[in-house]
Amino acid sequence: MEGATAGLAGAWGIIPDVLALAWLESRMVFHVAASFRFDADHPMRPAELLTLTGIYPTAEDARAALDGVGRHVAIAYGEGKIRGGERKTLQGRLIRMVGGHMTKRMAGKVIPFVASPIMAVQNGNAVAELGHRALRFYGG
Repeated sequence: MEGATAGLAGAWGIIPDVLALAWLESRMVFHVAASFRFDADHPMRPAELLTLTGIYPTAEDARAALDGVGRHVAIAYGEGKIRGGERKTLQGRLIRMVGGHMTKRMAGKVIPFVASPIMAVQNGNAVAELGHRALRFYGG
């Protein structure tokens, strides 16, 4: 429902959509952790969330970044998006990242009402995938 509602605003709904989706996903991961008897208020939960979302390879790396001694979260996110496949020039990787990924993800999000079903499906898939990863991570 969050993606569908944000999609009604078209391009104006993208930033609120991303923020609301991040909030929903974080709450879901903390609830999954709590359901497996992990303390939801433990300082490692946010680090585990960053690991489950693929921003950091390990929770320890994420915790270090959150403590201000590791790679900054924005840098890790950007590196994670351009990592993978063959290593090419930074420029080529950035063009592929921006051109391919953003075109697919954002094309329909800028047109009000057309964006609503697109964002609903994309957000639903993202939450479901993260939920499965969280269940495997906390449930064993």
